[in-house]
Amino acid sequence: MSWFRRAAEKGDASAQFGLAQMYELDQSTFQYKAIAKSWYHKAAEHGHVDAQKNLGTLYYMEKSGSYPQALKWYLKAARQGDKNAQYNVGRIAQ
Repeated sequence: MSWFRRAAEKGDASAQFGLAQMYELDQSTFQYKAIAKSWYHKAAEHGHVDAQKNLGTLYYMEKSGSYPQALKWYLKAARQGDKNAQYNVGRIAQ
């Protein structure tokens, strides 16, 4: 994980996405979900389509139902041609 972290901290969107996935898949603590969300956000801001989609999903799954944030990130991924994000935009926008 240290190599991913080094590359992520230098702004590499693919490394940020990979690091976010590692934290998201580690179900041991709630804190890891917050860390994953932070790294997805950094990668998403660099235009990483999968990070945008995953960030949208994290917002969608929150108890508070952060649908406006979910929609924002799904739209960004959808505009890049991600079919799952396009589907989710339609599902939220109903």
